[in-house]
Amino acid sequence: ETFENHSNIFRNFRREIEESTGISTRSYNQQDIMKSLALSVHFRLPEQGMRHHEVLTRASAFFVDASKSKFLQIVPKRNRPMVHCIASSHVLCPWLWKSYYPLDWIQLVKREHCTYAVEVIDKNAKVIEKFPLNPYPILHPSLDVGIIHLKDEDNALKKMISLGVEVPLPLRHKKKTLGDGDKVYFEGFEIKNLDKSVSPEESESDTRVHVPFITDGSVISPATDRDLIETSHVLTDGLCGAPVMDEHGFVAGIVEGIVPTDHDNPFLAGAGATVTSSAIHNFLDQSEELMMKKILPESLINKLYHARKAIQKRGGTIPADFFESVIHSKVGETFSEEEKNKLVKIVEDVSFGKDFEINFNDLEKMANRMKDDRQAEEEKENSNREKK
Repeated sequence: ETFENHSNIFRNFRREIEESTGISTRSYNQQDIMKSLALSVHFRLPEQGMRHHEVLTRASAFFVDASKSKFLQIVPKRNRPMVHCIASSHVLCPWLWKSYYPLDWIQLVKREHCTYAVEVIDKNAKVIEKFPLNPYPILHPSLDVGIIHLKDEDNALKKMISLGVEVPLPLRHKKKTLGDGDKVYFEGFEIKNLDKSVSPEESESDTRVHVPFITDGSVISPATDRDLIETSHVLTDGLCGAPVMDEHGFVAGIVEGIVPTDHDNPFLAGAGATVTSSAIHNFLDQSEELMMKKILPESLINKLYHARKAIQKRGGTIPADFFESVIHSKVGETFSEEEKNKLVKIVEDVSFGKDFEINFNDLEKMANRMKDDRQAEEEKENSNREKK
């Protein structure tokens, strides 16, 4: 019954998208489309005489919700993302991972040399549609995970939904970590050469493609930030960035890598290494707070927070267009006309809040501060429990 209701809702929503945008929904069934997307990074080094972009890295990625962010909620709708594209840091910026990519020439590559895109691929390995990404990845300071965002997000999301893409995927609650023996499944891509007539060595270009790869597994070593998972089939490199799904369809983590099959410890050999949903939640909080501070001056942030808190105290619901409501005096009586004019100017000047680069050191400081805050919160909770 639940599945039928979901299917009806999806069909109605798809019809609305088609009528409002004129975009054809085509004939694809939602069950034929992969949950993850195929991520490709291309590069060109003009100073090295490269005339065309070539493949740098390829792997898997997926989208999670950004619309309910406690930080971005106070930012103008046109200046904040609706979704985050989550991927592996070593795929987005391989030059930062020398242990993975020891070749000297990769150190010449920088973000400004790269283009990013995701493709919707069905379970028969057919490419349905390609969507460009903004070339501004935000990377975790220590874990192998990063986020990046869609160009022309509104139209891209409408198109994806019309094709049956499940976007965004639901992220497991940050306090619900996986336990030893919990069952999970993976849905991503391996990178294969399907043209058997040409070997990769003979071809002047990389002719390999994304091919769907689905398998299951169970947790053998759970932890706060990283889990190790024994899989029915050994994961391939293309699975890096793929979602780890729990039995209820929630994202419980992201594939970080694979323990070598010849590892000294047979218990670990071939296991999938994943970054947990809890770590992803913390990283998104850090990234979103920094994005907010890139867009809004601190003095206005504090007043916007105050206006939001006033609504919550009255038991009201925060409107989706909270920022716009503030400007038009529907909430937040404490803003002067000068301040409101500043807010309007921000909306006009910042074309899209995703088009900027987050400083790596800034994010590291934010991560350390939030870690200290979490520890203080846990100590307070423990102290309260002891008093009870």
